[in-house]
Amino acid sequence: MNIRVANVEDAERINMLNRQIGSSPSLCRTKETLANAIASENQLILVAEVCGLVSGYIVIQLLSVLHDDKPTGRISALVVDETFREMTIGTQLLDSAAQFFKNKGCNRMEMCSPVCQEDHDGFHLLVGYKITPKRYLKLIASQQMLAEQSNKVCRPAHGWS
Repeated sequence: MNIRVANVEDAERINMLNRQIGSSPSLCRTKETLANAIASENQLILVAEVCGLVSGYIVIQLLSVLHDDKPTGRISALVVDETFREMTIGTQLLDSAAQFFKNKGCNRMEMCSPVCQEDHDGFHLLVGYKITPKRYLKLIASQQMLAEQSNKVCRPAHGWS
């Protein structure tokens, strides 16, 4: 298995993984997000490859917080192909994120990964995370607005064609 930084060419496979967890951003939006992450100093998307096939990904971000001198590392998504979940891919992606955060001087890392994989909580507890008080979430766009957005033409972000 190989873990590497994601590139725009990974977009189709990442979208396939997203469909497995019930999410379906447009291919254009995924390419734009990847391009923005590549250009960012505070966000990184890593993919795990098995025999050249992207089998999982993790999205990691550095957050500056007012209540601590050191940044916080956040994992906003961890997705592993359902056919590869017994291969420790998720654990290896988390280990890569932890090393990145350590190198950046983070005091802690938190995870707010999409909840939809089987035994989601069990996996996170097994790899050393603890459940903390819940976050409050409010959607600010209606489903109608989201549907209208998905029908709009997407223009490429800088850095890909």
